[in-house]
Amino acid sequence: MAAGYATATRLKKARIGWFENDRANMHPLVTEKAHLYHQMRATVCPEELAVLQCEYNKANKAVKDRAEIAQSMWARKRAEEVNKLNVFPKTGLGGGLLNQRRRQRAPH
Repeated sequence: MAAGYATATRLKKARIGWFENDRANMHPLVTEKAHLYHQMRATVCPEELAVLQCEYNKANKAVKDRAEIAQSMWARKRAEEVNKLNVFPKTGLGGGLLNQRRRQRAPH
């Protein structure tokens, strides 16, 4: 079995999730939200708590909005990868739905 894995021609890639795909934009927002949460938990002054709660709610909305964007970008990327798959590997035809439609319309 090990010999089969050693001679395999295709390497398996680790799948990247939506958060890792958009880590550069997501990580600062999540860190800021966590920082505000810890400040909120540590404060005793009611006026300061009200200000922190308002800031935390804004940060929470920013994280949710960015997460939706990141998830949709990741899903679009995955859909493009699926569309590029070779549909008929034995005949060499494929390469996505768009190429199939072009071949169907082309005169023979």
